[in-house]
Amino acid sequence: FPLLDRALVAAVPSAYRENETFDARVTNALLERIDGEYAAAINASGDVTSREGYREYWDARGFVVQASERYEGAIAPTLDDSARTRANDSFAELQARASLERPPAELRSVAADLRSTLSSAANESTSRLD
Repeated sequence: FPLLDRALVAAVPSAYRENETFDARVTNALLERIDGEYAAAINASGDVTSREGYREYWDARGFVVQASERYEGAIAPTLDDSARTRANDSFAELQARASLERPPAELRSVAADLRSTLSSAANESTSRLD
């Protein structure tokens, strides 16, 4: 997603961009956005709500890809084995559920688990820097 990458380069100094805490926060923001876009697209039965819903659905899928790429490139290498395994499993589950047009609650729980794992990792990283 070159547009997001260019926006980050233009708006955020490299001293902030080039650390796992920043990457974890950006990835968590993407995970929150996935929840909003997906919930706007898919109803509780797992059906796309409208023509606009299809756009929101594909936005959410794009955010899943972007979050996964950020995680794999910048965050996964910094995690301990246990956290990396949990996050890898959760990303695989998130991608699978999003591609099947599942009810939003099913994605919400996986995204919440991921946000918790990544937040914990970011907090541990910050404390190591102190």
